[in-house]
Amino acid sequence: MSPQDVQSHNNQMSQLFQLFQMALNVSQNSRQLLQKAMDGESQLTASEAAGMERAAR
Repeated sequence: MSPQDVQSHNNQMSQLFQLFQMALNVSQNSRQLLQKAMDGESQLTASEAAGMERAAR
């Protein structure tokens, strides 16, 4: 493997990792919102619902 190959591979891996982290954040946020709704301590606010819609896209 040439240094360029290694560099490009590293770039791809870091992009994958960033995507993975974003997906993880979305699922954690969803779980927190779900927990809130189940606890009945608060109904979803309009802004939280909008945030979930944006995250899901």
